[in-house]
Order: sequence, then C-alpha cells, then structure tokens
Amino acid sequence: MAKSYLSLFIRETIVPRVLIVEDDRELRQVLCYSLMDIGAECVEAVDGRKALEVLCQSLAPADQFDLVLLDILMPGGVSGWDVLEAMRANPLWSNIPAVVLSGKATLLAEQERARKLRATHLQKTSRFVDEVVGKAREVLGLAGEGDQ
Repeated sequence: MAKSYLSLFIRETIVPRVLIVEDDRELRQVLCYSLMDIGAECVEAVDGRKALEVLCQSLAPADQFDLVLLDILMPGGVSGWDVLEAMRANPLWSNIPAVVLSGKATLLAEQERARKLRATHLQKTSRFVDEVVGKAREVLGLAGEGDQ
C-alpha cells in the first residue's frame, strides 16, 4: 500500500521538463501547449545556440531535462545535429532522450544518423504534433487518454 502512495506522490509532484528547439515560433508554441496538456513543463529555444545555453544553465538535477525535441535545420550556424552531438559528448546530457524533427522528406541517412546518436527521428507531417506527443508520453512515462 505504501508503495502505491509513494508512486502517486512522485508522479504528482515531479513534472517532466522538455526542451523544445524549433525556429518556427508557431510550431514551437503548438508543441509546447500540446506537451503542457499532458503534464510536461516546456522550455523553448529558438535556435541551436540558445539550446546549448539553456542546457548549460540547467546543471542542477531539478533543472535537467527529461526530453529534448530538436529541429534539424535552424538559423544561426548551430543545427539540431550539432546540439545532439554536443549532448551525446557531455556526460551531463548524454542520456537525455532526444527526438530530431525534420521538415524535409525523410532520408535514410537522417534516420541512420539519428539512430547512431540514440535519438528518434520524426518527419513534420500533418499528424506530426500527435506523433511528438505520443513519443513524449512514451519517453516520459505519462499515461495516454483512456490509460488512467
């Protein structure tokens, strides 16, 4: 009995943190609102440089991220791939689950690169937001509709 109360307490008090790295403001906001609807806290970054700054500022255990969503192509000279490679090279960030997001037709080379960097690759399609939310639920251990 105590274990179930403890699990319930932990589930209700720990809010998963998601870093959304996307240069398209509207898409970033849609993703954030959709993830907030399932109980996640969102932090937004407009490009790869800002994402690395946010990661560097999130060193305390309570500030670390449970998931990072990365657009692949962004302005500013730091791509989603660059951020993902930096994450995998840093012991503080190397185990954070990541999902790379591509607006172009998915190439096998992109899928393979994502796999090698221990990330999920999703293409931005008409059901894209639903796919991201589904993947976030899976990674963050959040119940889906009708699961509770």
